Amino acid sequence: MRVGNHTGTVIIKKMFQGDDVTVESVANNPTKNLKFVAVMFQREKGFDTKNQDWFYIRYDAKGKPTKNKKGMLMVGRFPKCISCHQAAPGGDYIYSFTR
Repeated sequence: MRVGNHTGTVIIKKMFQGDDVTVESVANNPTKNLKFVAVMFQREKGFDTKNQDWFYIRYDAKGKPTKNKKGMLMVGRFPKCISCHQAAPGGDYIYSFTR
């Protein structure tokens, strides 16, 4: 995918929350319990070599970038995203879940 002048892999994850969230409820009403949309964009080599060159951003359900509890925008080389994704098996910073 191309974003501006950058080309790379994009992974998008919709994150649902709520007491009544089930696969069926999301399938029947996909926007009802949508809390966040997280995006990983693997930029060109050299962007952040130590961390597989991933750029992170998290949006709220309305498309606005979110902030953490300290008021920092969750964008770019965000430490919490990096520390979590470093633990992903395979060394590629990508979690893969199957049911």
